[in-house]
Amino acid sequence: MFNKYYLNPATRFDELSLPRANRLPASLKDRGSAALNTSYGMGVPGDLKEDFYTKQRAWGITNKEVGEKASSSLITSFFTGLVTDYLSILEDSPALNIVKKIFTGFSSSFEGLRDHLMYEHLYGQGISSNLTKAETIDQKAALKSEKVPFLDDVRENLLQQELFEENIVGKTGELATIAARVKPFGNLITSLLPTEYKRFVDTIVDLPAKCYWRLRFFGGSLHANFVTTAVNLVKHGVGSMVSSTSREKYTTLKKELHEKSAEYFKDKGLNDVANTGESSSLSLYFKMLQNRLGEHWKAFRNPEAAISEKLEKGIISKEDNVSAKRQKLASITDLTAPFCAAFGLIGTIVFDPLSKIAAIANIETGRNLLNAAASSRKLFQLANYIPRFMLPEWRARKKADEYAYAVTGEGANDPKLEVARQLYYAHKARGQNALLGFVVAALNISEPFAHLFGFANSESRLVKFMFSALQRVGDTGFLQFFTKRRQHLGEENFALSFARELDYKQYDKRVAMREDLSAVDLTGVDHTLEDLNKIAKETMDKTGIQTNNVLHDTVINPVIRATRNLSSKETVIPQRELKWGFGT
Repeated sequence: MFNKYYLNPATRFDELSLPRANRLPASLKDRGSAALNTSYGMGVPGDLKEDFYTKQRAWGITNKEVGEKASSSLITSFFTGLVTDYLSILEDSPALNIVKKIFTGFSSSFEGLRDHLMYEHLYGQGISSNLTKAETIDQKAALKSEKVPFLDDVRENLLQQELFEENIVGKTGELATIAARVKPFGNLITSLLPTEYKRFVDTIVDLPAKCYWRLRFFGGSLHANFVTTAVNLVKHGVGSMVSSTSREKYTTLKKELHEKSAEYFKDKGLNDVANTGESSSLSLYFKMLQNRLGEHWKAFRNPEAAISEKLEKGIISKEDNVSAKRQKLASITDLTAPFCAAFGLIGTIVFDPLSKIAAIANIETGRNLLNAAASSRKLFQLANYIPRFMLPEWRARKKADEYAYAVTGEGANDPKLEVARQLYYAHKARGQNALLGFVVAALNISEPFAHLFGFANSESRLVKFMFSALQRVGDTGFLQFFTKRRQHLGEENFALSFARELDYKQYDKRVAMREDLSAVDLTGVDHTLEDLNKIAKETMDKTGIQTNNVLHDTVINPVIRATRNLSSKETVIPQRELKWGFGT
């Protein structure tokens, strides 16, 4: 449906119109001269210059095309897998086993192809591009170097590695990408193994990816280098019992965590808390973690206050248009993330491999309970993913109403409304994909209970086939949801790149004004609000901009950002962010 309205990248701008002229939705409005657009994992500097639109367009096209190919691979994998499930309940024979292995090979190979496409071109895009440390930290420099067309999930974690010394998450993402490269052929080879051995090998190969997506939960909820900190605490803590070197490292680490935790509480004005506890203990650090979770709970209960605080601290801007409902979703996601990640990792690292080993050893005692514990990783992951991904996708369908005029009445035949039509169909498609997500969530959440009641080991062949088929719907559908999500976000961002550029080109005065501001050296100058208003008034007189809203959006806010060095070539992170790297 969308392809009918797919714009050619060479489309001339003078042939297009803005979606509802002069009524551009807030989501398409100018985001400011130094904003960093990280929507949907797209780390592209939003400078409102030609390179931004080019990068956003490239991200959109790549996600759309890769999403389509990966989705087709999954569909092929699903149907050939269903044949395998059916053949598995028939009486064994040499000929049947050969046919079953052929279909198993096709199914697992096409599923591996999906992972290869998604990691190589999207999730792990650019990890082999040999970026320097400076380019990794300065995203704009990385993009301008043309070593990468855009930055994505794994690259974002490698940025955290450089800024906050979070070494484990980024490395796990790299391992997941490397594993995905060999999966199309590797899965075909493992299909020659006996079924239980194949499942064990596939589980080990998938382990980095399963761990990667769960480890990412901790950063935004607690602090950016939580995983590495936790691992070092356990490693040096255990090592301190037998090694003096580990004992020294353990003592040093505890003191560092105490100092950072004290700074955290002082920054919040809680000096009495900051001065409690001994530097040789971890009590203050655990209080800091507890306070972080408490902040998420407070934000969930009072989202308006949380939004105001973020605006005041500059974590978000008015242009982000964060609603109370969106804030509540983000807060409950951050609140549950550490618990869902921890329990999910136990199921992934411990119980999932053990269940495969038990199957190889033909151990029947406790099999149902072990399989339920192994599949519980899906339950905990989905408990977090429903508010994090699926509900926002469902809500996206409402945005389609803003562009309905382009597909009804005279608008449906207006060639100038192609951008609006693309946005309409992209938002509709996201809502439809959310329905798949809800079905998948229900199946995966119920799977542990199905294992407990023994449906997987039922004597009935029909029940066995139904269980295997529904399990396949849950597993393949989970991958399909995220594959189609990227495809539809690609379609949306491709259209947005046109809409934002069209919007920007209507304001020549704003363009000239920003060029004037970029030439002003404000580094190191302590500007008061009076100074800012004075500079703003002079610029306003020069450019003829009159309204207060435009004044703040186009003059005061860019000047404030410039005083923070955010308009310079290097990415400057506030000091507190450098210490902990808290998410928003």
